[in-house]
Amino acid sequence: SSGINAEYGGNEKGNSWTTHTYSEEEKLAFVDWINFRLVKDPQLKGVLPIKEEGESLFKALHNGIIMNKLVNDSVPDTVDERALNMPDANGKLSIFKIQENQTLALNSCIAIGCYVISIGAKRIRTVRTMGGNL
Repeated sequence: SSGINAEYGGNEKGNSWTTHTYSEEEKLAFVDWINFRLVKDPQLKGVLPIKEEGESLFKALHNGIIMNKLVNDSVPDTVDERALNMPDANGKLSIFKIQENQTLALNSCIAIGCYVISIGAKRIRTVRTMGGNL
């Protein structure tokens, strides 16, 4: 194995829009950084620390909550966290609330000066890895 992994963006029918690659080392660096920066956040108890193995990073980022928390870690108070949709007592969050969280994160990234090109909540939601859908 080369240590290079791929993610595919596409629609529900599996048609591929694009492929993004990342190295295992890159993924581990993100996991370590997120765990270090956000591990004390009480709203992320039970989610953090993210495991380094497998698809844990991508599953943890899927609902948009950690992405919004990372924006606030970078530029405090960019995201009004009262606007975040949090999972219910069973850990469930509807696809609509996930999309709202992801859209909020993307818009907040733009607001703090990040370039967000050709990506939206639907594309994040439909990412597929070699192991299947997230």
